[in-house]
Amino acid sequence: MKKIAVLLVLAIVFGGVAYATIPDSGGVIHGCYKANGDLRVIDSPSQSCAMNETALAWSQEGPQGATGAQGLAGVSDFEVVSHSQNVTFDADVSWAISLQATCPSGKVVLGGGGLPPDSLGSWPKELSMYRSQPVGNPPSAWVTGWRDVSATSGSYSVNLTVFATCANAV
Repeated sequence: MKKIAVLLVLAIVFGGVAYATIPDSGGVIHGCYKANGDLRVIDSPSQSCAMNETALAWSQEGPQGATGAQGLAGVSDFEVVSHSQNVTFDADVSWAISLQATCPSGKVVLGGGGLPPDSLGSWPKELSMYRSQPVGNPPSAWVTGWRDVSATSGSYSVNLTVFATCANAV
C-alpha cells in the first residue's frame, strides 16, 4: 500500500512537470511581480497571480526592430605592391637607406613591411631594419629604413624590398 501511495505521488509530480507549458504555445512566458521585487514564473492558465501580485507576460522573441542605417562600404580591391632596390654600400662609411612602396592612386595602405636580402654573401656584415611604418595622411605608402651595423670595412651589394598592402577604403 505504501508503495502504491509513493508511486501515485511520483506520477502526479512528474505528470504535472510534463504537463507544464512554460512558455505557452504562443511563446509567451507568464509571471507574477510583487512590489518588494519578487518575481515568479507561472504556468498560465493553470496558475494565476495572487491579489498582491501584478501579472506580467513577455515573449522569448521580441518584435522585429527598425532597420538600421546603411554601414560604410569598408575595404575592397586588396593589392600588395612592392619596391626592390639593389644597393651597394661602403662599410667604411656609416649609412642608412629608406625604401618606399606606394599604393596606386585612390588606395590607402593597410600594412606593410620589408624583406631582407636572401643572402648577404660571404662579406661579414649586418643589416638592421630600423624603421617600418606607413607614410602620408591618409597613409598611401609604406616605408622601411635599413642600416649597416657592422664594424667591417669594404663594400657590398644587397637587394632590399619593401611592400605595402593597399585597398580602397571608405
